[in-house]
Amino acid sequence: MLKHLRTLLTITGTVLLCGPLARDSNGSHLTNPLWPPHARFHFFWSLTFSALLGVLHILWLWRGPVRRDRLWASIAVQLCGLPGGFFAALAFAPLYGGAVRDSEHHVQVAGINENIL
Repeated sequence: MLKHLRTLLTITGTVLLCGPLARDSNGSHLTNPLWPPHARFHFFWSLTFSALLGVLHILWLWRGPVRRDRLWASIAVQLCGLPGGFFAALAFAPLYGGAVRDSEHHVQVAGINENIL
């Protein structure tokens, strides 16, 4: 059971590592000409932090035998980054003028905006 959980956490850790880099390193975010250069700098910093956290997460999971404490730490890290950070950004969006949807750059998957899915 623990080995299966480690495998599932590795998959979600890979999403943490690759997802934002693959999806947001383009004109919708990182190279958006409408963003001030300093905002792009901070966004790249955020992308790098996410990717490095994904690497650390995967190394932590696979360093030695499967251990419950490592699995729980992995779960906590992922909850902070993916749903935790996402829902915090969503909740505070009205304060900084953010939006979860961008019809120009985001696609629909089964009729649902990719960010919501």
